[in-house]
Amino acid sequence: MSHWMKRGIGQILMGALACGMGAFLCGCELSSSGGAVTGVGEESGESGSESADETGDETGEWEAIEVAGEWESQFSAESITSESWDQGGFLTAVVSYDNGANWVVTQNPEDAEYEPGKYNKTIWTEPTADGFAYCVAAFGIATLEEAEEAATDTVDASDMDTGCGTFPWSILTPVASGLEE
Repeated sequence: MSHWMKRGIGQILMGALACGMGAFLCGCELSSSGGAVTGVGEESGESGSESADETGDETGEWEAIEVAGEWESQFSAESITSESWDQGGFLTAVVSYDNGANWVVTQNPEDAEYEPGKYNKTIWTEPTADGFAYCVAAFGIATLEEAEEAATDTVDASDMDTGCGTFPWSILTPVASGLEE
């Protein structure tokens, strides 16, 4: 049985609400494959090795995205769940992530002003009780597979000022998060 089925109908409905157009239309249902949590019908291929740390415990329980919570950045409030990432009013659907490798692929809404329906790959630093930093390493990618495999060679976590391409990383501090020290 796939992981998204184990989550129960309540979680699927919440994912549908997060997408705004129905879970089956936007691919927000979650299952696990190859270490990354991906949308229904999507295989993540070589995005990570399947393990208890990345996908859940040995019983196959699904693991939430590790950066879930309510956050504040230098720009706005942000809200992250395993189904969506709201960057201060720009709501994207979370369609794939790998907690072990610290990346997420989101999909822009079909009615987005820029790159409607396209995928983005975001990298984050290891979260602490004080927060974490993230960089949108690739934006406007045509397919989920291309986004998961997108190169991140322009990302340098040791340089928070210009290490996100040539831009600064976004720094998030917790408002109320489930992170433990």
